[in-house]
Amino acid sequence: MALEFKKSDTFLLTGLSFNLKENLETGQQTIERNNDIPLKPEEVLDAGDFYNESEGKIDWATISSWDKDSYLDVLGASDDSIEEILNDPNAKNIFRDAAEHLPSNLSFADAIEGAGILENLGGMPGTAKYGIAYDADAQSLVYPLKTSSDDNFDYLQIVGYRYIPGDASKDWNWDTSITKKENGGSTSSKYLDTPSNRYTSDKRKKNILGTARLPMTAGISESNSVGWGPDNLNSMQQAGARLAASGITGITSGNFEQMFADYKDIINDAFGDISKEQIKAFFAGEAVGANIFTRGTGMVLNPNLELLFTGPQLRSFTYSYNFTPREPEEASNIKNIIRFFKQNMAPKSSKGGTFLESPNVFQLKYLTNGGEEHPFMNNIKLAALTNFTVNYTPANQYMTYEENKSMTSYQVGMTFNELEPVLFDDYNQKSDTMGY
Repeated sequence: MALEFKKSDTFLLTGLSFNLKENLETGQQTIERNNDIPLKPEEVLDAGDFYNESEGKIDWATISSWDKDSYLDVLGASDDSIEEILNDPNAKNIFRDAAEHLPSNLSFADAIEGAGILENLGGMPGTAKYGIAYDADAQSLVYPLKTSSDDNFDYLQIVGYRYIPGDASKDWNWDTSITKKENGGSTSSKYLDTPSNRYTSDKRKKNILGTARLPMTAGISESNSVGWGPDNLNSMQQAGARLAASGITGITSGNFEQMFADYKDIINDAFGDISKEQIKAFFAGEAVGANIFTRGTGMVLNPNLELLFTGPQLRSFTYSYNFTPREPEEASNIKNIIRFFKQNMAPKSSKGGTFLESPNVFQLKYLTNGGEEHPFMNNIKLAALTNFTVNYTPANQYMTYEENKSMTSYQVGMTFNELEPVLFDDYNQKSDTMGY
C-alpha cells in the first residue's frame, strides 16, 4: 500500500517541535505541530478541527509559496504564533531545509525523532545531521538496518537531548519592587526571585540530538527502591526533647540540684522512672566518653529503635546488545550507533577550558504498534548514560570483514541512571499504563 505522505524528521523552532509532511499526490506541504515537545492546552483549543487527537498532532499551516514574505497559510496555528514565525528571519530557512530533506520513503525516517538543522537551533555544531561526530543520514541509527515499515515489532527508542540543569530550567524572575538603603538613601535593587517548584522532565527536553531504535533484548527489568533506615530515640533524648519544649535549655551543663528544685514537676513528668542518680551517671559518661551508666546500673537505655523513611533513591537500567553486521551499510550503521552513545555521554569543555559542561542525556521508551508507548512495560524518566562498554571480540577471537575491516560482532553494554526519583504523583500521569 502506497504511503499518502512523506515526512521530515522533527525540528525545533521557537521552543516547539514540528515536522513537515508532503502529500504524494498533490505535492501540498503541511507543517505539523507534533507532540515531541508536549502540546499546550491553549494550542489544542486554538487548533479546533485541525487537531488530530489520535496522533496528538496539529495541522499547523501549509506552505503557500516560498517566494512570498507571507509564505504560510494558517490552519490550526494561532495568529500570534504565525506572526512570531513570519517575523523570525531563520524560520523560513528551517522550513525550506526540512522540505528539501524529505525522505523518499518512511521505512527508516520515522525511526528518527531528532532532525538536522541543529546549527540554527543552537544544537551541536557542524553541518552533519547529528553534529560533526555523526556524518550519517537519519536512517543510520536503526538496528537491524533492513527493517520494513510493515514490520510491527516492539523496540527500545533512545533519544538524545542536550542537558539542561534542573534549576536553570526554572522561570527566573527579577523582582524590582524591593528597595534597600545605600549610603543613607533608598535605591531600587534587583533581587532574584526563584520559584520553589522544579520543572518536569519534559521542560528539560528541548534540543533533540538524535535517536537510536534498538530491538528488545533479554534481561529487561526494573528495580524500585526507597531509603528506609533505623533510628534511635532513647529515654534521655525523649526527656531532653520534652524539657526543651517546655523552655528548659542547657540541661547538660546546669546545676542539677537547682534544676530539680525549680522544675520538679516538669522533670518528674519528663523523665518518668529515671532517678536523679541515673541521670547524673548518664551525663557523666557522656562528658568523659565512657559508658558509666551501664557499668553503674547494669542496664542500657532502650533505644526505641524504629525504621524511618530517609528519602527516595534513583533507579538504574542496564541493557546488553550483540550487534552483528550483515553487510557494509549495516557495519557503518553499528559504528555510528556506538559513537552516538560514546560521544553524548562524554563531558564537554567550555570555551576557555576552565569548566566542563555536563554530558547530554537520554529519554528511553519501550514502544509498540508503530510508535505507541508499551502499556505493559515501565516508563523511564530522563536519564544519564553512566556506563558504556564495548567488547570488540565477544567470541574471544579477533575477526573482521575483509571488505571494510568491520568487526564481525560487537557486544555493547549500557547503564542509564534517571536524573530524578519517581514519586507517588508521577503515577497519576500514567494511569493507563504500567506507570514508572
